[in-house]
Amino acid sequence: MQPSNHKGAIEKIYSTVNTAQSWPEVLNHIKHDLNSTCGFMAIRTKADIQPHSFYDIGFDSHYFERYQQHFFEVDLWTQGLFNNRLNYFHANHYICDENQFTHSEIYHDFAKPAQIRFGIGALLCDKNSDLITQIGIMRPKEFERYDDQEIQHANALLPHIQHSISLLHLIEKQQQQILNLESVLYASEHPILICKGKDTVIFHNDLFEQLIFHTKELSIKKNKLLLTNQGLKNALRIRISECLHSIEYNQTLSAPFYSYIGSELYKITVKPWLYREMTSCGIIEHPSVIMNFKPSASKLRLDIAIIQSHFGLTPAESQVCELLTQGMQPDKIAHTRGSHVATVRQQLKSCLAKTQTSTQTELVCLMLRLFLTR
Repeated sequence: MQPSNHKGAIEKIYSTVNTAQSWPEVLNHIKHDLNSTCGFMAIRTKADIQPHSFYDIGFDSHYFERYQQHFFEVDLWTQGLFNNRLNYFHANHYICDENQFTHSEIYHDFAKPAQIRFGIGALLCDKNSDLITQIGIMRPKEFERYDDQEIQHANALLPHIQHSISLLHLIEKQQQQILNLESVLYASEHPILICKGKDTVIFHNDLFEQLIFHTKELSIKKNKLLLTNQGLKNALRIRISECLHSIEYNQTLSAPFYSYIGSELYKITVKPWLYREMTSCGIIEHPSVIMNFKPSASKLRLDIAIIQSHFGLTPAESQVCELLTQGMQPDKIAHTRGSHVATVRQQLKSCLAKTQTSTQTELVCLMLRLFLTR
């Protein structure tokens, strides 16, 4: 049979990077292309241990499961592959003595029941990886031995197979690193959020989930971070922009800032982060940020006298500022002080002018800098 073009097979091979279960389709293409009846692929980290990934085509269901434990101990074919050129297909009649093979246990107990007589096999080993991959393509005695043209045709696929397996192995390692990292972040005592770009959420821990559950100021919709607190939104936007434009991704470029989220005061830190994604072209790094929301441990009430003298405020204005830093809204401040909301709003307007701030959030942050250790 004249071997066909490999284009379809190569496309299938690289599709396994995203879908490992496509390997039987690859084996089926090679089997059909080489006029064969069955094949298998076993990926292991050592020659004498069971594969951690195994795929076969053309065998009865569970056929290998009945033989695997004993298969690799008595398989003359596999042993012969280790003594010949690696990363290359060899015919069984080339690497094994024919008479010895037909009288071997592997032939009578495994090959003959599956009507296998001829085969080609390859061991793929990469010096940069600890993986050993064995591929076998086989057919019965009614067919001829595999000739040099067929073997050469099959060998043309091996670099692609080896490359895709290496990529898949890198992805597995990368995913494990991500899982290990996420386990550390999940164990954090504070809410943590990681965004790719300016607002695309790629990770948040359970504490952040609890935080957004108890407030309307923060939310995540369709993997986008949404903020209704304009002061918090502006503060985060500035720091995120600085981080995304930074080169040193292990430094904090902006000082932490304080903001009320709901009724709780949080110290918020924004740091540069690199989100790594594995693709068929290798690892792609996306500039990202990690945000830590640490509840303020300080329960210190601001000293009204210090506020008054430092900013030149009236006693009433100083008290309004002090209540504002406790998370009170103007209506609650008015109720606490026994005054009208309009009066409180006018006092806050005066405080903004005297402190040269433009929002209540900026005013609170300014006040807290006097008392909170950063």
